Amino acid sequence: MIRTILALGAGLLLIATLPGYAAPLYYDLDLFAHFRMHFLGIAVLLLVLALLLRARIALWLALGAALSSGLGLIPLWQGVASAGDGQKVTVMTANVYAYNDDNAGMRRALAEAGPDILLTVETTLAAFPEDSELAELYPYRVGYRTFRKNLGAVLWSKFPIIKPGPDPADTENPDAVRAIVEIAPGKTLSVLGVHLAHVAVGNQRSEVEELAGLVKDMPAPHIVMGDFNATSWPWGMNRVETVTEARRVKGVISTWHGAYPTPLGSIPEPFGISIDHILVSDGIGAERAERIHIPGSDHAGIRTVLSVP
Repeated sequence: MIRTILALGAGLLLIATLPGYAAPLYYDLDLFAHFRMHFLGIAVLLLVLALLLRARIALWLALGAALSSGLGLIPLWQGVASAGDGQKVTVMTANVYAYNDDNAGMRRALAEAGPDILLTVETTLAAFPEDSELAELYPYRVGYRTFRKNLGAVLWSKFPIIKPGPDPADTENPDAVRAIVEIAPGKTLSVLGVHLAHVAVGNQRSEVEELAGLVKDMPAPHIVMGDFNATSWPWGMNRVETVTEARRVKGVISTWHGAYPTPLGSIPEPFGISIDHILVSDGIGAERAERIHIPGSDHAGIRTVLSVP
């Protein structure tokens, strides 16, 4: 009986690992791909139990589930992680959480991280008063009052912003901010900050496709960063890299540690998953990204040092 139950569980797990690979045909199936790391952990546990109980069928099914989920995680180890030569520019993205109950600690953490260019998403007016330390640290800023009743995505820069992006429509999706930053006399870096919808409860696919238009008029080189609500390995994130002509900076595998809403209540994320990313266009080098703790937020910030040729 135990072996039968174990085999049934391993079989169901194997089936659950497969839909994510069909995302190019039906995008909503990409939701399954986001849990490949969880699937892999469960598959390894079932493998151990099957070995101990000598449950041959369960063993093979669990092995199949481990391979199916593990091979899908390969993109996690791919990406840009070589600084190279060029001007050093520190950039950071942080979802500061619109309902943050420690705004002073959050602002202090951002100031201490001190990137040259900072993107905040879920940015509220109340959390960032004009006399805050960040306003003094970052004299150049671009943000829009949006349909979210707050500033949403805001770009903060120590470098002059010579051309902010066009004002978005009141209902523009995705939540985005664009600017051309002068990092040295006559030398620019284009920046696109985004906050994409969820796969399950938003129209993420259309927002991913919209990114192509958002970067079209941005001169090279350019970076794209923000909260993509997508882990490093699904088809959707691969599509983001394609349409933006930029590659993800690797190094961080856990940025979000919130909870999943269900009809039966919230389920906490047990490990933390990587849904915040920094992408760079060809020619830009980058050090491995690092996590920055953001007090009061369910996201960690991501910071890296770029080498702009």
